Amino acid sequence: MSVDTTARKQSFTLDGVTDTFDFTFRALAATDILAIATTGGTDTNLTYTTDYTVALESDGVGGTLTLVSAASTGTGTLTVYRTTTNKQESDYEDYNQFPADTLEEDLDRRTLVSQELSETNNRTVTLAITASSGTSTTLPTPSTDKIVGWNTAADALENKTISDLGAVDPSNVAFTGGTIDGVTLGATTAISEATITVADGDDKTGLTLTQNDTTNNPDAVSITNAGTSHALSVSQTGVLASGKYGLYLASNAVQVNAPLAYITQINASSDQSALKVNNTGTGAAIELTGNAGIKFPATQGASADANTLDDYEEGYHTATITCATSGTVTVDTSYDQLAYTKIGRQVTVTGVIIVDSVSSPVGDARISLPFTAASLNETADVYLGSIITYNVDWTASRIPVALMGGGNSYFTITMMQDDGTYAPLDASNISATDRIGVNITYFTA
Repeated sequence: MSVDTTARKQSFTLDGVTDTFDFTFRALAATDILAIATTGGTDTNLTYTTDYTVALESDGVGGTLTLVSAASTGTGTLTVYRTTTNKQESDYEDYNQFPADTLEEDLDRRTLVSQELSETNNRTVTLAITASSGTSTTLPTPSTDKIVGWNTAADALENKTISDLGAVDPSNVAFTGGTIDGVTLGATTAISEATITVADGDDKTGLTLTQNDTTNNPDAVSITNAGTSHALSVSQTGVLASGKYGLYLASNAVQVNAPLAYITQINASSDQSALKVNNTGTGAAIELTGNAGIKFPATQGASADANTLDDYEEGYHTATITCATSGTVTVDTSYDQLAYTKIGRQVTVTGVIIVDSVSSPVGDARISLPFTAASLNETADVYLGSIITYNVDWTASRIPVALMGGGNSYFTITMMQDDGTYAPLDASNISATDRIGVNITYFTA
């Protein structure tokens, strides 16, 4: 039988159901047929009779491989190939009839072995024909976390570390996908340029960084820029799909120690914004969704910029009443709270307080407020609010208002009259159980 094809292997699709696979290349014995199942990226050498059987055609050209269990073999790729037993067991005796069939089979075996060696050599790494004959291709002894490279004489291979390479310039290298991990960069390693490109249709993430060191907890990414341009520049040129974002930060962990994102301007001499948002479109520059809000520090970081909102605060103020001249007015501790909201420099205070007792009060009744009022130009720092009283003695023809002046942290109940005169309510007109309600808005200093 002649050997009229150079093939020694074929690949088939494993679907977990099909258990017979017909191959067409020549073989001398069923035991010469080997098989490898590739499932989930892992190659598994199958065992003859345990995992599969082989039936050759009567002329040895082709045959059928049958899996013992297609389901247990799995899904993926099945590679069927031939490895001919490299023996010569024929004994030719002198003067006997010429054994043509035996000789042809022996020649076929030599041919098959030669084909297999040739196919194997085609998958090996070889030096160019121009390489020096003294160049050694012997691999060094395997060593953990090392790479293989040429020595300084370029005539032998040796183990190296990444740091041995010095400065790396991958400017002409484009990564089209995959994962790069498990590499420890040396102290002197420098990346001068890098381009990561994912071709249209590849459906791959351009760059994936995974930090699994929970013992030392180093940064996953650290960028230091000594230059004057952007340390990080993100340009979104495509139209985002619904639910997608140009920059996306997400955490599935329960964050109890620190915020998900933190921007800090460390240099106290800087007069520029830590975060600047510019939107030339018609949408909002900043949009809050979900359980969202803006939280200001407990201690206001005051700004002199008229267009800067530097504070927001909500709370309760424990009100007191003092007499401008003498005596006391004591507020009931069960009814001495005024609610306030402070937005930037603007404060709004509201509530009703009840007097508990008095002791010879004389002079203006001054009711405290949570913040000192700002002193402004001309009469711009005269702050007026509404007042309602219960049982407080005052002349019926007058209208009470809450009056506050710049630099003060209290208001007085001022009685306005239709003839243009006004005077603060004297504390002597206040008695136990009197009620005073106020709503006033003013600017803080």
